[in-house]
Amino acid sequence: MNLPYNITTYETHTRIILGFDSIKRLTDELKKMQPGKIMVLAGKHVNKTEFYQKCLKYIEESGLPYITFDGILPETPVEMVMNACDLIVKEKCELLIAIGGGSCIDLAKAAGVVATNGGKPQDYAGYDVFKIPPLPLIAIPTTAGTSSEVTAMAIIHDEEKDVKFTIAHRELICPKIAILDPQCLESCPPKVVAEAGIDAFTHAFESFISLRANPHTEALSLQGIKLISKNLRALYANRKNINAAANMLAANTMGGMAFTTTGTGNIHCIGRFIGPKFHLSHGLANGILLPAVARFNHPACPEKYAQIAQAMEVNVQGLSEFEAGEVAIKAIEKLCYDVDVLKKLKEFGCTEDDFEPLAEDCWKAYTRMYQHINPRQTSKNDYINIIKDAF
Repeated sequence: MNLPYNITTYETHTRIILGFDSIKRLTDELKKMQPGKIMVLAGKHVNKTEFYQKCLKYIEESGLPYITFDGILPETPVEMVMNACDLIVKEKCELLIAIGGGSCIDLAKAAGVVATNGGKPQDYAGYDVFKIPPLPLIAIPTTAGTSSEVTAMAIIHDEEKDVKFTIAHRELICPKIAILDPQCLESCPPKVVAEAGIDAFTHAFESFISLRANPHTEALSLQGIKLISKNLRALYANRKNINAAANMLAANTMGGMAFTTTGTGNIHCIGRFIGPKFHLSHGLANGILLPAVARFNHPACPEKYAQIAQAMEVNVQGLSEFEAGEVAIKAIEKLCYDVDVLKKLKEFGCTEDDFEPLAEDCWKAYTRMYQHINPRQTSKNDYINIIKDAF
């Protein structure tokens, strides 16, 4: 960035507790907060795990009353947000604890907003739309990918329109506390580890090359890239690798802390449309697009790609910045390949007839928002070519 002429800001509103068996801290944190009744929200697979039972044990040791709302589905449907909200209001809950992946945490965020502000989730689509603080939230992620435990937004799926929308607030929607215990990943399926890990990589990658990047976000995102590059393969191979799990959880939050300030670029711009259309998880959609978008953006910031190559610890000795960037792209593809996320859109039902309408949607989104974030200017025809590359 062009310092010192650009004025930048950085802030975060979540206290992060990281380490093996850090879940034990939940009891003391609840005693300090002394809420009335607690609602515990959990994903449909998480509620069957030993880690979830540990969480409930430490909640019970606080002596505070709680109810559970589990079975939360991926992609955070509006109807389920409203179901959770109705129960929150009925039971007069004062604190939410989300134990699960990004969908679970996002649902808790959205339900907390609607519970205090009324209406429905769609009423608060956009940035800083609501005024009344939502119910406080403790986030305990069980995947290392979405960064929802530290971000100032929730992504919700409108089933009727089959589109996703964002509820965001710079200060109010962030979880109060995020507990990152590497034991949470032991029961995570390899496919989820891979797709979530590549999602975390795209957050760090896109925040690093963003037009809105500043020295603070660059430091976080570059370290996130380094940690993911060194640890994702190991965690994919063995979910009981505590060191790899802790590093992935830390890297995931770094990307989230960075992109909350910088935003994300063309990977997420295109991904928001191909995900719902072809029924892809958010992480898989991003993984499919990552190599193609990396190739497209490279000429706009080769010096940053050279730094990415160094963070990924690939040999760039004697190469120019541009050549080092090309090596970084190959290293990114290799990472995707090694965790079986190097896929093509045609494998999921995409046809050439989809190129034009998808590019049109992407171009409209770009003109509204992503032109201020993505480092390379992008035309509708560029989007067609990126989709064709990912096809």
